[in-house]
Amino acid sequence: MNSDDSFAVKRLAGSSFRYSYFHDSDVWGLWVMTSSHSGDDKILTQTQIKHERRNFSIGVARRFFFPADPLTYFGQSFVNLSLGIESSYHTYSANDGFLISEAKDTSTQAIADLAYSLPIINNFWLELALGYRADQFTLKIDNRNIPYRSSTYSKLGVAYAF
Repeated sequence: MNSDDSFAVKRLAGSSFRYSYFHDSDVWGLWVMTSSHSGDDKILTQTQIKHERRNFSIGVARRFFFPADPLTYFGQSFVNLSLGIESSYHTYSANDGFLISEAKDTSTQAIADLAYSLPIINNFWLELALGYRADQFTLKIDNRNIPYRSSTYSKLGVAYAF
């Protein structure tokens, strides 16, 4: 089989839902997340490729508060370091107008992200994050191996704290 990363979809986008629980310490916590991402691309001007990915993740988080006055706007903001494990289900298709080839696979990988949370209003927070996903899997389609390796990701979202 040929190994060919030119058939890999380079950019995925999607949405996620994450629940975090911080007990008494308000510093250490647990989290669970589900997400769905997809992307498509064209190869050789005619072949349409599509990759969909559904994830389920669990992990631990550590909050870092700034030494500013907690009664001020920026004094309430914090940085959140999260480490976890993620299980993913992948579907991949390539369609050249005549033939449709499909592949499905699962993978498990470590993930880490660093998020900055800034209060907006009434318990809503703006969250900006950068992360790293330690992917190491290969989708097998027809006579090709399509490798996916470690990747970085970014998130922009709104969180609600109660």
